[in-house]
Amino acid sequence: MCFVHTHEEETTLNRQKINNSCKRKAVDSVVEKPSKIIRRELTHHKNEGNLLMSDIKLISRNVQNARASCYPKIPNSRKEVHNTLSSIDVKTNRDEKFIFENDDLNEIIIFSCDTNIEFLKKLEIVYIDGTFNYCDKNCTQLYTIHGLKNGIYIPLMFCFLPDKTLL
Repeated sequence: MCFVHTHEEETTLNRQKINNSCKRKAVDSVVEKPSKIIRRELTHHKNEGNLLMSDIKLISRNVQNARASCYPKIPNSRKEVHNTLSSIDVKTNRDEKFIFENDDLNEIIIFSCDTNIEFLKKLEIVYIDGTFNYCDKNCTQLYTIHGLKNGIYIPLMFCFLPDKTLL
């Protein structure tokens, strides 16, 4: 009597363990690259079975899907853009509020912070530029305000406008 015994269940269990660990870490640390998370987990679990390249691709896709669930869905209309911006708290790396204006009545969105506004008030030279080519699909114009300080152009405000006539 001969029994053929394979360890597919063990390999599957190990893959699930690594997969779940990677997904959890991807959600906890959204700034770390998925590939780095996966490499670290594979190193940490190196004695827990051999994974195939298809397993690694599956884990990578699952990590990206888990991370995508942390972000709001991409809006399809101006109204959705305003609703999404109203529901999230956008801050700078210095913990300042970054949504300066979210006017859903006039459909204007301005990104800036108090530090940039104060800096803008003190400048002698300011550059303003409107573009139609590099703009969100739900807006018509991206209007930017830059300051010139010590020979360096500094972007200070980003205005998304619904048409070409508002500013």
